[in-house]
Amino acid sequence: MWDNITRMIYASIQTVYIFSIREEATKNTSNSMMRCF
Repeated sequence: MWDNITRMIYASIQTVYIFSIREEATKNTSNSMMRCF
């Protein structure tokens, strides 16, 4: 029971973490592109 809940929480945290990293990377990429132009 608790093992499944822990796994679900861990998976959702991982998803949020990956999403935020991707968001930051997108921001950095667009900032770099804006500087080039």
